[in-house]
Amino acid sequence: MKIIYLSIVLSFSLLGCETTSISYYSHYQKCSLTETNIKKISQCGKENRFNYLQKTKYENYVKGGEGDRFALWVDLLNERVEKKEITETNAKMMLIDKIAEIDRYYETQQAQAARDIINSLPKPTNCTSTVYGNSVSTSCY
Repeated sequence: MKIIYLSIVLSFSLLGCETTSISYYSHYQKCSLTETNIKKISQCGKENRFNYLQKTKYENYVKGGEGDRFALWVDLLNERVEKKEITETNAKMMLIDKIAEIDRYYETQQAQAARDIINSLPKPTNCTSTVYGNSVSTSCY
């Protein structure tokens, strides 16, 4: 019963991680679906992220953290396009790849956290009892 209860609590807590906040890169991901070039994606992503941070009163914001580094990375990607070091298509593909890499990282972290919680649970004890006349023999393993 404890395992079922803890499994339910764990699944709600992991789902809660996904639904209670918006990841820093998802702002750019959404913009990449509507904007036509990397410069507009960068501007749109920064603007949406800034608005979101203001709305949440900068909860969980870390100056110079992953979100700021990602914003800088997208800006530098745009700069490379402007300098004609890479094409617009290459920049978009690099952005898609980077977002997929980040998604895989977080999925791995969540899966490991779930495994750690499950592994920390007490192992169930199985007992069997056998009745011999007026005596009972119980074995647990």
